[in-house]
Amino acid sequence: MNQETSALVVEMAKSFMSFMNDLVSSWEKAYIRFSLNDSQYGATGSYESRNGVSLIDPFESSVFFDKMNSCFIDLLKRLDKKRGVLLLSIDASFNYEMQYEFQDMGRWKISKMNGGTGIPEDAAARK
Repeated sequence: MNQETSALVVEMAKSFMSFMNDLVSSWEKAYIRFSLNDSQYGATGSYESRNGVSLIDPFESSVFFDKMNSCFIDLLKRLDKKRGVLLLSIDASFNYEMQYEFQDMGRWKISKMNGGTGIPEDAAARK
């Protein structure tokens, strides 16, 4: 990854942290998962707090998701990838991690349906 790409990831993490601080003051860890497959793309998000895990409402937060979707698409272009799943994890101590997957398009799903916890399915995302 080059310096410009790294700077984009840092800006995305900062933007996500700022969004979370405005959304809820008691968040501890948050996740945003983006996938691009052919011409379909989208993001889902969740966060952990003392009250448990909550999903981020994509309709109430549409401006944030639109901005992040554009950044994720730009990041994939910079990586010369036409498809992929990206998971940005942040915590309230200002730590962040971007994870990349280009084969398993179902990786790191965030859901509370069918027994989902709202935390990305892959245990590595919780570290």
